[in-house]
Amino acid sequence: MSDCCFKCHGPDKNAIEGDLSLNTAENAYKTLGKLKDYHAIVPNKSEESTLVNRIYSDDANLVISPLISNLELSETEKTI
Repeated sequence: MSDCCFKCHGPDKNAIEGDLSLNTAENAYKTLGKLKDYHAIVPNKSEESTLVNRIYSDDANLVISPLISNLELSETEKTI
């Protein structure tokens, strides 16, 4: 994920998109959204993790966009 995701969700505070940084557990697990009603990652509950749902989504409005980074997760990376 660091190859594909850290450009927009890594430790660089000036590059963070969507208020989501994945460089620490605290940041990755925090509550997100205007209403603070979802989490990118819910430990041990992938079905409740927005990140997982967006990785697998077919909806162009929800899927994590490789257009920004020109990188895409492989099926093996998604499974992991």
